[in-house]
Amino acid sequence: MPSKERRRPSRAEYLHAVELRRALRGFLRRSELVTRAHGLTSERYQLLLMIKAENDRNGGATVTGLCEPLQLGQSAVTQLVRRAEDLGLLRRELSSRDARVRYLLLTPEGELRLAGAVAELRPERERLLAVLGQLSGEERRAHRRAATAKTKTSPGEKQIAMHAGAREGEKRRR
Repeated sequence: MPSKERRRPSRAEYLHAVELRRALRGFLRRSELVTRAHGLTSERYQLLLMIKAENDRNGGATVTGLCEPLQLGQSAVTQLVRRAEDLGLLRRELSSRDARVRYLLLTPEGELRLAGAVAELRPERERLLAVLGQLSGEERRAHRRAATAKTKTSPGEKQIAMHAGAREGEKRRR
């Protein structure tokens, strides 16, 4: 149940939420179309992308290591890897240090499809990042305005306060 202490979202916050959702949905839809054009499902695209990143960053992608970034359980990642392997998009390689570990590597076909999709989606990523940057900048300004409005008093409020203070002073003098 939502806390009653939270302030209600402003009109601007609702508009920001709409813009963010619109940008995300557009990005996901375009990603789906582009990945399909390169012979990949969205899930396989994400898998190949994570494998490529893990291999470049950490020196080796494993099923266990992909669970967190893909936000999937180990059995789901294992199934996804198995299907991609059956399609010739990746291969497993035994670790030279630990015989229990198998690293996942993209095949030339997997590399080719991934590179094509990533390159074609570049404008979509840039558009999404621009929207995110714009929204975060606007949100920061909106929060600053709200905080400033709370600490500043309007000229009318100052007059009321001065008038009330003057009346208090008159009462004390009597």
